[in-house]
Amino acid sequence: MKNLKSANLQSQRVLLRADLNVPVHAGKVLDFSRITNIQPTIDFLRSKGAKIILASHFGRPKGKVDLSYSLEFLVPILKQVYKSDILFSETFTLPQMQNGQIVLLENLRFNPGEEANDVEFAKKLAGLADIYINDAFSCSHREHASICAITRLLPSYPGFAFEAELNNLTASISPDSLPRVAIIAGLKVSSKFKVLSSLAKGSDHLIIGGAMANTFLQALGFNMQSSFVEVDFLEQALQFYNLHKEKIILPVDLVCEIHGSTQKHGIRDLPADAKALDIGPKSVNIFIEKIKSARVVLWNGPLGYYEDQRFAQASLHLAEAISKMPNLKSIAGGGDTIAAIGEFGKKFSYVSTSGGAFLEWLENFDLPGIKCLIPNPKINRALKLTFCQICLVKN
Repeated sequence: MKNLKSANLQSQRVLLRADLNVPVHAGKVLDFSRITNIQPTIDFLRSKGAKIILASHFGRPKGKVDLSYSLEFLVPILKQVYKSDILFSETFTLPQMQNGQIVLLENLRFNPGEEANDVEFAKKLAGLADIYINDAFSCSHREHASICAITRLLPSYPGFAFEAELNNLTASISPDSLPRVAIIAGLKVSSKFKVLSSLAKGSDHLIIGGAMANTFLQALGFNMQSSFVEVDFLEQALQFYNLHKEKIILPVDLVCEIHGSTQKHGIRDLPADAKALDIGPKSVNIFIEKIKSARVVLWNGPLGYYEDQRFAQASLHLAEAISKMPNLKSIAGGGDTIAAIGEFGKKFSYVSTSGGAFLEWLENFDLPGIKCLIPNPKINRALKLTFCQICLVKN
C-alpha cells in the first residue's frame, strides 16, 4: 500500500473520499467523529500545498437529486472545524483553486453511477483531480465508483485515518495479540453468524451479550419469557454453540423489565413476563475475569438496551474495567458500541467509527476498498494465512 507521505502533493488537485454521512437531528450534527477523524489528512494536504476536493455520500437518495440529502449544510460546520474557507460545488465542476483550498462536492449518491461502481462516473470524478485518497474506511466495504472504480484511473493512496484503522485491526489478529477475547453483542444474531464464526476460530474466549444472547440461551433450553428472541435461528444458534462451546461465554444473570419495574434474575428463574434488557452484575464480573488474562479485546455491540440508563450499566461497567487494564489493547467498533461505552471509550486503545466495514473486515480480513489500494494481493493473502495459522494453533 502506497504511503501518502511519499506523494508529490504541491499544487496537485487531490480528490479526498471521506465519510461525511454524519448523524443529524433537527439540522444539528450529533457526532463529529467522522469529520474530525480526517482532519490529520486535511491538515497534511494543506501543509503540502495540495488543492483538496472533498467527496462523500449522505443518506440514501437512491441515485436521484434530493435536496433533503444535500451536503451543503456541512459547509459552515467544516469551515469551523478545519479553520478554512470551504467552497461548495453542486454541479461537480471546480472553481479556480488556490493551493491549500478546499472544495466540497455535492452528495455522490445523487448520481446512480456511484453505487453502481460505474466507470463513466468514476471518470467524471477522476477528471477533477490528479491524485485520489481514500480516507473513508467505513465505506470501503462497498464497491462504489468513488471507492473502487476511481482507483484504476488515478494514483491512489490511503488517508491517515484509513491507515490507522487498518493497522489497528491488523494488529488485533496478529500472533502477538494472543490471548484474545472477542465481545459480540447487539440485538440480532442472525446478521452476525459470519463474524462470530471468524472470531471464534481465532480467539480464546467469545463473549456473547445483548439481546442476541437471549437467542442462544433459549436455544440451550432456558425460558426467556417475554425477551426478544430470534426463534427462526434457534437451531443455528444451538449448532454454533455446540461447535464452539469451549470458548463461548454467555450471561448467567440478566436485568429485566417486568411490568415497568427493573429486576435482576438468574437465567434459570426468569419470572413470567420478564423482558431481559441488560446483562446482570454476576455476568459482567465473569466477563472481566476472562478479559484480564487477554492481550487484546475486540468489542462490537452494546450489552444492553443502552438508550435507557437502567439497562446501560453492564456496558458502562465493563468499559470502565477495560479502560483501567494498562497492558490490554482494547479495540471497540460500531456506532452503538461507542455510544454505549460513553466516556470510557476515550481510554480504549482504538475506537473505530467504521460500523459495517469494521464487522465485514472481521469476517474476511479484507474489503473491496482495501484491495483497490493494495496492488499486490499477496499482502492480504499473507494476512489471512497468518490468522488461519493462529486458528489452527487455537483449535
